[in-house]
Amino acid sequence: MNKKDLIWYFTICLFLLLGTSCDNISKKNIDVPYVCGMNEEEKQKWIEEKIIFLEEAYQQKVISVDENNDSITFIFETEYMSPKVQFEKASYSKICDK
Repeated sequence: MNKKDLIWYFTICLFLLLGTSCDNISKKNIDVPYVCGMNEEEKQKWIEEKIIFLEEAYQQKVISVDENNDSITFIFETEYMSPKVQFEKASYSKICDK
């Protein structure tokens, strides 16, 4: 294999590797905000998807979901007296500008 073939081979491999990396990023879950006007079924689906997202993002289990007129709050399981950074809760506003 000559030098030109080696450079060509390396370039193709690099593009394939970058393409695979970008593809994996695009499939990663994103933090979708609460959308005003969702019906109950859509809201429950959003909550289920949000639990999956939060547990992956923070590497902590969501143990409960509290909802009131203003927000939906996800409560995490925490290990007290642990040296690692932990989150107790994540809240999403339900207040919409009209």
